[in-house]
Amino acid sequence: MVPPSPKGRLRAAEKVVAQLRDEFDSTGVTLPSLRVDLVSLTSESGAYPLVDLGCCNLDTALRLAAVLHGARGVNAVGEGDYVIDSRDGRIGRVMGREGSYVQLRPPGGGREWGCPPDALRHVPPAVLLRVRVRERNRQGRLPRTGPR
Repeated sequence: MVPPSPKGRLRAAEKVVAQLRDEFDSTGVTLPSLRVDLVSLTSESGAYPLVDLGCCNLDTALRLAAVLHGARGVNAVGEGDYVIDSRDGRIGRVMGREGSYVQLRPPGGGREWGCPPDALRHVPPAVLLRVRVRERNRQGRLPRTGPR
């Protein structure tokens, strides 16, 4: 919630900038231009100060993208997504959740296993393509059942 007073909003924005800087530093990403945009505080409403992430070089942008991609692995997996269980390197399809574990099934079927969310990693696109092609090929070799 945004504090009602201009000083409170400034302090809140400065606190967020400090938190962002600490989080970025802990992952090896440095954004030297990270700051509160003071001009946004001078607007008529001044209700929402802006946080300026600033410019960065290509290396920093690549590190930031890698960090964000890695963070997404824990939080953004849904049913049907393919992931890697980093504990043993197995690829699995997310079938659901059982308690605090994510239930995975090998591509093409098989016995499910549980994996803690922090051990999940996204499958690289090239590997995902191979997995999906293998799965489709396997489905094409299965005998058809039901009406034709």
